[in-house]
Amino acid sequence: ALATLAVIEEEKLLERATRLGEVCLRKGAELKARHSLVGEIRGLGLLFGIELLKPGTNQRATREAEQVMYYALSHGLNFKVTMGNILTLTPPLTISDGQLNRAFEILDEGLRCVTISMLAERISCPAADGCQRAVHVRSSPRTTSKPVMTARLIPCVALWGAAVGVKGLFDERRARGRHPGPRHD
Repeated sequence: ALATLAVIEEEKLLERATRLGEVCLRKGAELKARHSLVGEIRGLGLLFGIELLKPGTNQRATREAEQVMYYALSHGLNFKVTMGNILTLTPPLTISDGQLNRAFEILDEGLRCVTISMLAERISCPAADGCQRAVHVRSSPRTTSKPVMTARLIPCVALWGAAVGVKGLFDERRARGRHPGPRHD
């Protein structure tokens, strides 16, 4: 036990945990700014939680938290969900800066995929009979072509544009004859 305490002191692991905890809270705040699912970020050192709430409400996003967790697990990040909607992360004191950054990238990608899935459930397409296509949800449409998740058949290929906020995608596709359905405004 004394040897463990000596290593913690010699390698300044407590100071490192404090510094990385501040980084985690800052990165968590960035996630909150990008994703409507993220409610509150809390933490002390390298023990922190990301609360997920259904957008526009104070209801716990339990199903969405589970989806983010399984997405993260499939991409190499392991954490637990507390109280059904709090992503509880407790990385080791020896985590590298690169590993911590990658963990937040995976969380960001998972939250993005779950948000797109939520949009898919809410959007209804009047032309659903003739325009169902499989939509590949990508981690970043500009930087990679590798799909990180394939959504179920969605009523309209235009959903991708709605999910990532590409303005005018519907009209552009219609002008090129790629999406003959009615306007989806």
